[in-house]
Order: sequence, then structure tokens, then C-alpha cells
Amino acid sequence: MATRVLLGTSRPTQSFSIHVKHPRACIIVIHEVWGVNPYVRHVCKRLSKLGFTAIAPNLYSRNEHLFTPQNIKDAMDTVWEIPLKDRFSPDKLERVLSQKQSPQRVANLLTLLYSRKFRRRMLADLKSFADYAITRYGKVAAIGFSMGGGLSFKLAAECPKLSGCISFCGEAPNSNEVRKIDSPMLVICAGQDRFMNSKVADFVRETLKQTKELTLKVYRNAKHEFFNEMNKHDYDRNATEDAWSAAHIFLKRYFANQRPEKRAH
Repeated sequence: MATRVLLGTSRPTQSFSIHVKHPRACIIVIHEVWGVNPYVRHVCKRLSKLGFTAIAPNLYSRNEHLFTPQNIKDAMDTVWEIPLKDRFSPDKLERVLSQKQSPQRVANLLTLLYSRKFRRRMLADLKSFADYAITRYGKVAAIGFSMGGGLSFKLAAECPKLSGCISFCGEAPNSNEVRKIDSPMLVICAGQDRFMNSKVADFVRETLKQTKELTLKVYRNAKHEFFNEMNKHDYDRNATEDAWSAAHIFLKRYFANQRPEKRAH
């Protein structure tokens, strides 16, 4: 099912959503770099079976002509071995694109995807979805994967009414963002993650300093996308099942027997 939400610019964006009768809460599902793909739809279905309405905003809906599955795959093949921080450096990214003689469609996608302006726009779009969901459902949490995991933290920092934040292998928030997060956090990390672990230790220290509520799970031998069965190289069934068990416990703890208040329309 599709949901269209008017954003701050009064331009609607699309999402995949599954609505349940008398939901415990609404969960915003934030996709990886791959977009709203079959894995994200599977996550929404999984959450709906637990009694949650699930909404997965398509953060690429403004640029669907550019963010095609093939273009995304070709773009990630181009930068997969490059550290995340270097991808956000316009000069370093331009050198890589030049060295690999990337086609213009790939260059355009990567230049947009790793621009801070585009990331701010994705966060603003998520905030619009969260505001919509809070108005309609009352209790709202966010769950994100990889890129979406980092955005889940940022959404929690920008949306104080968010009731929970779950990150699977996302980039850890900085100290200022941690300071602004009021919701409990469940953070899933992969021990062999080459991209996202560099900031985790500082993040944990900051959560202790700020006395934030954090549950941390680390899977020592797991790789970055261990949770995604579409990634045959990284997928780890045992770690995935345990991580989802932790997510279920987290959601049950904070949303047990929750029902949205009746609201005037």
C-alpha cells in the first residue's frame, strides 16, 4: 500500500506501508542505500505481524529517474571499497569517479547521494513522515538499516516525540545529536563492519555521559549487511535471528499494549 505525505515544501513523497487494525504503534522503516526494495517491504510485513503499522518512506522519490536499482548498484560498486568519510569529500569522490571513468549517470547519483544538502533533505522528509505518524498514531518509533540506521539516530535527535530508535549497522551519532535524543535506543553492530564502527566507542561513552537509555548488541563475526538475506556475501542467519529477537523485545518493552488515542479528524 502506498502512502503520500506532504513535505515541508508541499510536495508529496511516496512510501510503502502496511496498516494494521488497532496498532500498538507506528514504525518508520528507513531504507538502506538500495531504496525501498523487497527487503524493506519484508521488514514492514514482519513488523505488521507484531501488531505495528509500518511505513517505509521512499527517500529517493524526488529523484526516481536517477535512483534506479541498476544505477544504485553501479554506483555502490564504484565506491564500495572507499571509506564512508571519503565519499562525503567532493574532491576525493571526484578523483575516484575520474580514475574509474564512471558514466555520467553514476557520477550524478554519487554526487547527489553524498552531498550534505541531500542528506539534510532526506532527514527533513523523514521528519515530515514522523510528524504525520505521531499525529495519526500517537506512538512512533524508527528503525533503520545501514544508511537508514544513521538517519534513524538523526531523526530521533530532531524529533523529541519519537518513542524509540533502532539502528542496524548505522553511522553513530555525534555528541550533539546524542544530547538531543530522548528516546530509548537499540543499536545493532557487526564486529566485521568496515564502514560504521569507527565512531561507536565515542558514541557509547557519550551515551553514558549523557545518561541516555541504550541497548547495544554486537555480533563479533558479522559483516556490515549481515541482516539482509539479499546480500549473499554478508548474510548471517543466526545473527539476524538473534538481532530481530532483540528488536522484538525492545519494541514489546516500550510499546506493550499501546493503542493510539482517538483523534479528531
